[in-house]
Amino acid sequence: MKKTLTVIILLFITSYSISAQTLKFEELSEVRKLKRGKEYSIRWSGGLVDQMIKIELHSRAGKIQSWAETQNDGEHVLKLSPKMKTGKGYAFKISVGGEEVSSQEVQIRRKIPLALTISQQFLFLPLCF
Repeated sequence: MKKTLTVIILLFITSYSISAQTLKFEELSEVRKLKRGKEYSIRWSGGLVDQMIKIELHSRAGKIQSWAETQNDGEHVLKLSPKMKTGKGYAFKISVGGEEVSSQEVQIRRKIPLALTISQQFLFLPLCF
Protein backbone atom coordinates (compact mmCIF):
# COMPACT_ATOMS: atom_id res chain seq x y z
CA MET A 1 0.00 0.00 0.00
CA LYS A 2 2.83 2.44 0.84
CA LYS A 3 4.58 1.74 -2.48
CA THR A 4 1.39 2.36 -4.45
CA LEU A 5 0.71 5.63 -2.60
CA THR A 6 4.30 6.78 -3.11
CA VAL A 7 4.14 6.07 -6.84
CA ILE A 8 0.85 7.95 -7.18
CA ILE A 9 2.26 10.98 -5.33
CA LEU A 10 5.43 10.95 -7.44
CA LEU A 11 3.40 10.74 -10.65
CA PHE A 12 1.24 13.65 -9.52
CA ILE A 13 4.27 15.81 -8.62
CA THR A 14 6.01 14.93 -11.89
CA SER A 15 2.97 15.71 -14.04
CA TYR A 16 2.38 18.96 -12.13
CA SER A 17 5.94 20.18 -12.65
CA ILE A 18 6.02 19.12 -16.32
CA SER A 19 2.84 21.04 -17.12
CA ALA A 20 4.32 24.27 -15.72
CA GLN A 21 6.07 25.89 -18.67
CA THR A 22 8.77 28.46 -18.10
CA LEU A 23 7.53 32.02 -18.06
CA LYS A 24 8.12 33.87 -21.33
CA PHE A 25 7.37 37.52 -22.11
CA GLU A 26 5.69 38.05 -25.46
CA GLU A 27 6.00 41.25 -27.46
CA LEU A 28 3.85 44.20 -26.49
CA SER A 29 0.76 44.49 -28.63
CA GLU A 30 1.72 48.11 -29.33
CA VAL A 31 4.94 49.72 -30.54
CA ARG A 32 7.97 50.08 -28.27
CA LYS A 33 7.34 53.80 -27.85
CA LEU A 34 4.59 54.12 -25.27
CA LYS A 35 2.67 57.25 -24.34
CA ARG A 36 1.89 58.35 -20.80
CA GLY A 37 -1.73 58.03 -19.72
CA LYS A 38 -2.65 55.42 -22.36
CA GLU A 39 -3.64 51.76 -21.98
CA TYR A 40 -1.49 48.95 -23.33
CA SER A 41 -1.92 45.21 -23.52
CA ILE A 42 0.99 42.99 -22.51
CA ARG A 43 1.16 39.25 -23.18
CA TRP A 44 3.11 36.35 -21.75
CA SER A 45 3.10 32.58 -21.83
CA GLY A 46 4.05 29.88 -19.37
CA GLY A 47 3.43 29.27 -15.71
CA LEU A 48 0.34 27.59 -14.32
CA VAL A 49 -3.19 28.85 -14.81
CA ASP A 50 -3.90 28.95 -11.07
CA GLN A 51 -0.86 31.17 -10.35
CA MET A 52 -1.03 34.92 -9.82
CA ILE A 53 1.24 37.07 -12.00
CA LYS A 54 2.84 40.26 -10.68
CA ILE A 55 3.40 43.01 -13.28
CA GLU A 56 5.84 45.90 -12.75
CA LEU A 57 7.49 48.65 -14.77
CA HIS A 58 11.19 49.17 -14.10
CA SER A 59 13.77 51.70 -15.21
CA ARG A 60 17.51 51.44 -14.88
CA ALA A 61 17.12 53.11 -11.47
CA GLY A 62 14.62 50.52 -10.15
CA LYS A 63 10.88 49.88 -9.86
CA ILE A 64 8.70 52.70 -11.14
CA GLN A 65 5.13 51.37 -11.07
CA SER A 66 3.42 48.12 -10.15
CA TRP A 67 -0.05 46.87 -10.88
CA ALA A 68 -2.24 44.52 -8.86
CA GLU A 69 -1.48 40.83 -9.22
CA THR A 70 -3.57 39.22 -11.93
CA GLN A 71 -4.64 35.70 -12.85
CA ASN A 72 -2.25 33.93 -15.22
CA ASP A 73 -4.40 34.15 -18.34
CA GLY A 74 -1.59 35.28 -20.66
CA GLU A 75 -2.67 38.90 -21.15
CA HIS A 76 -3.32 42.02 -19.10
CA VAL A 77 -4.34 45.57 -20.04
CA LEU A 78 -2.65 48.26 -17.98
CA LYS A 79 -2.57 52.05 -17.99
CA LEU A 80 0.62 54.06 -17.71
CA SER A 81 0.59 56.93 -15.23
CA PRO A 82 0.09 60.31 -16.93
CA LYS A 83 2.76 61.81 -14.64
CA MET A 84 5.45 59.25 -15.43
CA LYS A 85 8.87 60.62 -16.36
CA THR A 86 9.56 60.36 -20.08
CA GLY A 87 12.67 58.69 -21.46
CA LYS A 88 14.33 55.47 -22.57
CA GLY A 89 15.44 52.43 -20.60
CA TYR A 90 12.10 51.22 -19.23
CA ALA A 91 11.09 47.54 -19.21
CA PHE A 92 8.10 45.56 -17.96
CA LYS A 93 8.80 42.73 -15.56
CA ILE A 94 6.43 39.85 -14.82
CA SER A 95 7.05 37.44 -11.99
CA VAL A 96 5.46 34.37 -10.50
CA GLY A 97 6.91 32.45 -7.60
CA GLY A 98 10.66 32.81 -7.87
CA GLU A 99 10.70 33.26 -11.64
CA GLU A 100 11.05 36.73 -13.23
CA VAL A 101 11.08 37.74 -16.90
CA SER A 102 11.62 41.21 -18.40
CA SER A 103 10.42 42.66 -21.69
CA GLN A 104 12.60 44.42 -24.21
CA GLU A 105 13.30 48.05 -23.40
CA VAL A 106 10.57 50.55 -24.17
CA GLN A 107 10.52 54.32 -24.38
CA ILE A 108 7.97 56.44 -22.52
CA ARG A 109 6.80 59.53 -24.41
CA ARG A 110 4.45 62.40 -23.75
CA LYS A 111 0.83 61.91 -24.78
CA ILE A 112 0.98 65.26 -26.61
CA PRO A 113 4.44 66.26 -27.88
CA LEU A 114 6.00 69.20 -26.02
CA ALA A 115 6.55 71.24 -29.21
CA LEU A 116 2.86 70.93 -30.09
CA THR A 117 1.84 71.96 -26.56
CA ILE A 118 4.04 75.08 -26.70
CA SER A 119 2.87 76.04 -30.21
CA GLN A 120 -0.79 75.76 -29.15
CA GLN A 121 -0.15 78.15 -26.26
CA PHE A 122 1.28 80.76 -28.66
CA LEU A 123 -1.70 80.44 -31.00
CA PHE A 124 -4.11 81.52 -28.29
CA LEU A 125 -2.13 84.49 -26.99
CA PRO A 126 -3.90 87.78 -27.66
CA LEU A 127 -2.11 89.98 -30.15
CA CYS A 128 -0.99 93.24 -28.55
CA PHE A 129 -0.50 96.22 -30.86
